[in-house]
Amino acid sequence: MLRVVEIIGLLAPIGGAVLLFLYRKRSRIAYAWGIIACLLGVAASGIGLFGLRLSILGAIETDAGVTGVVQRMDSWTLLRFALLVLATGLLVIAASVDRYKTRPVRWMLSGIALTILGVGVQFVVVDLGSQHQRLTAIVGVALEIAQAALLGLGFLVLCIAAVAYREGRDGRQEPTRLAARIGSTMWRLYTDSRRRTGR
Repeated sequence: MLRVVEIIGLLAPIGGAVLLFLYRKRSRIAYAWGIIACLLGVAASGIGLFGLRLSILGAIETDAGVTGVVQRMDSWTLLRFALLVLATGLLVIAASVDRYKTRPVRWMLSGIALTILGVGVQFVVVDLGSQHQRLTAIVGVALEIAQAALLGLGFLVLCIAAVAYREGRDGRQEPTRLAARIGSTMWRLYTDSRRRTGR
């Protein structure tokens, strides 16, 4: 279940791109900025999914050992966060341009806050000592999943902000209401599944 949450978080840029496409007629300018951000987000997610594998392969080819893996992972992580920061900035631009009335300030701030929290997780160091190495590893995995979820959710919230509160004749529901409805449905499904399993 936790890995599913991580994968969903990493795939958030694709979901954001679909959302932007559905509401593209409400602002072509916002759509253009948002799609560029989603492409950067997809690249960042690709690094998140394959960075470790690429680091291991690179270290094997150069016979660099564990140190080489760590160095390469640091480089991939830096590139990933750089792409995410740039994508976040572009989504803020997308949410701000071509507006005449209401700006989705709360959605923008929420998306930025979630992104900052996600990046901040990277700097959380957990070391429970040599006697609790397994627990340390479990906590480390949990932090990675939390990071992917926070970054993914932040990205989606900013994509919603890019198309929110814009007039349109496409017959589609207001994105913020749609997001609230989907979120409520997902939470209900989650609580129902927990109740059925007795957890």
